[in-house]
Amino acid sequence: MNDLKKLGQPWSVSWSETWWRGLLVIIIYFVIRTAAEISLMLNNLPDQSVASVTEALVAMTANPILFLLKEIALVLLVLLLLKLFQLPLLKGLHFEGDKVKWTLKIFVFMYLLEILFSGLVTWLQPEYAGPDNQAAVESMLGVLPYPIFFFMVVIAAPIVEEIICRGMVMTYILPKYPWVGALVAVLFFVFLHGPANITDFMTYFILSLGITFVYLKTRRIEYAIMVHMLQNFIAAIAMLFI
Repeated sequence: MNDLKKLGQPWSVSWSETWWRGLLVIIIYFVIRTAAEISLMLNNLPDQSVASVTEALVAMTANPILFLLKEIALVLLVLLLLKLFQLPLLKGLHFEGDKVKWTLKIFVFMYLLEILFSGLVTWLQPEYAGPDNQAAVESMLGVLPYPIFFFMVVIAAPIVEEIICRGMVMTYILPKYPWVGALVAVLFFVFLHGPANITDFMTYFILSLGITFVYLKTRRIEYAIMVHMLQNFIAAIAMLFI
């Protein structure tokens, strides 16, 4: 019971001064990201038509160097926005031994749940091929040089997504209501990955729930990023052998 009370304690920030800043960071990020991605797609699609998510991502990666610059720019953009709006989410980044061990235990438990769920889906839905977002990311591996693919999946995506989905929502937009913020963060992350059905939804829900719990418990974004990076690292290595 005491642990639940600790998890439910409000974040120590001034909600009236931070909610609109956090919201602006999210809006500005997605506006600039969308504009950059559309620009990359149009440069590589003469007829300016996109039939699927996979086709869109492949079009964006037609020029690997420009794609890499876009990924780096988006990471720097988020860091710059934190600075401009005076949101000290990354202040004093550090890792503590006990928290690292606890976080790794949660990661292992979460990963086992993912394996169990995947096995259940294979048994009940043998025709299920995985989320469209995952298929699209895998298709990029055939276009991008692996170091660029690795940077996007293992470094850039976890940093940006955790700052946006967990950091902004839980710490700055809904700091007074940790459980509500956690729920919104979980769903925000899931729908950001475009689930097309309940199986897709649950695939990302398990991951999002695990990372959100880590952030809610530690109140440190670096541990959420660490879990996300570990998840994506395993996936990126596995894709080399599929």
